[in-house]
Amino acid sequence: MRIAVCIKQVFDVFAPLQITEECKNLESQRLPRIMNPADRSSLMIALEIKRLAGGEVTAITIGDINCERMLRDAVSQGADKAVRIWNSSLEGKILDAHMKGQLLSEALAGNYDLIVCGNKSLDTASGLVGATISEHLGCCYVPSVVSLKPENGGLVAHRKLLHGAREIVSFDCPAVVTVDTLDEEAPCVPLESAIAAQRFALPVMDPKDFSKLNVSRIQENAFFGGYIPPKPRTKKASRGAGVSAAQRMKMMMGGGPKKGGDVIEGSPEDAAKALIDAVRERSK
Repeated sequence: MRIAVCIKQVFDVFAPLQITEECKNLESQRLPRIMNPADRSSLMIALEIKRLAGGEVTAITIGDINCERMLRDAVSQGADKAVRIWNSSLEGKILDAHMKGQLLSEALAGNYDLIVCGNKSLDTASGLVGATISEHLGCCYVPSVVSLKPENGGLVAHRKLLHGAREIVSFDCPAVVTVDTLDEEAPCVPLESAIAAQRFALPVMDPKDFSKLNVSRIQENAFFGGYIPPKPRTKKASRGAGVSAAQRMKMMMGGGPKKGGDVIEGSPEDAAKALIDAVRERSK
């Protein structure tokens, strides 16, 4: 079985995030870049299909040379090939889900039996790339998969539904599957595999050679306008003439003025009787 896994490099959103002084963008120079967690789960499922049914796994991404580390990571995990789609005219441009889906579908058309993608990415979380690929290729689409096994010449998937429910779906290839982020961690890579991945050849596909999309004319339809930090919410405090500045500051730090109360003293029986009388008095 020929399997393609679409992967994406994203910023690690669990790392400390900082905004630039102009509040126009993220301070991304020091942010670590990782493989999108859902895409890593997709790779794990694809490698399991390869183990059970045989075949070949190819990791593919859209990105510049900075994505090569992620591709080599996929090769060290067990992918047989890794391909990068890029053109210098894409530098500095943001591709939406439709454009990415078109590029990937045209690059993968007719060459693979199964295409596996992450359900959504950490950065945009659109969840549309897999569906777009399926629409362009006109093949079966199975989203939100948490388990995938070969059976009777086809595939059986367990889909995640609401409230913990699962749906079992049987289908034939060719097909596009999107995978939810799984709790399983990627296995530890042997040193020999990691070293071999660093020497692995990573071909680059130019969209001009296979795509109808004119990448040189891509224009952004939406722009990041800036970030406005939330305004601090001050606590209200009494401004009575008999309240000093120190008392007002104490009220602000303590959540505002507090209502006074009466202290009931005496034996438990007398205190209980006095409490009942006070409640009756205030309820009138």
